[in-house]
Amino acid sequence: MRAVRAAQASRGAAFEEAGLVRRLRAYGGLMVPVLVGLFRRADCLAAAMEARCYGASGEPTSLVERRFSAGDGAVLLVGVAACVAFALVP
Repeated sequence: MRAVRAAQASRGAAFEEAGLVRRLRAYGGLMVPVLVGLFRRADCLAAAMEARCYGASGEPTSLVERRFSAGDGAVLLVGVAACVAFALVP
């Protein structure tokens, strides 16, 4: 971030100006390159993690379709009742 700020300052960005609007515009111009770099590094990290099979379990995956069970219905019913109860409390 320091390098980006120094580059923007050399181009005339007014980081030390007294006006709030000018400073906000200068820092706005600073955020675009920082965010681009952030997403570039995140993409590199994601590719590296995928290449190393990070998070892959030892169990093979299956394509078995899950069914809605009575336990699922009970949890759903309790959740809906809790939402209704919280919505009705002033």
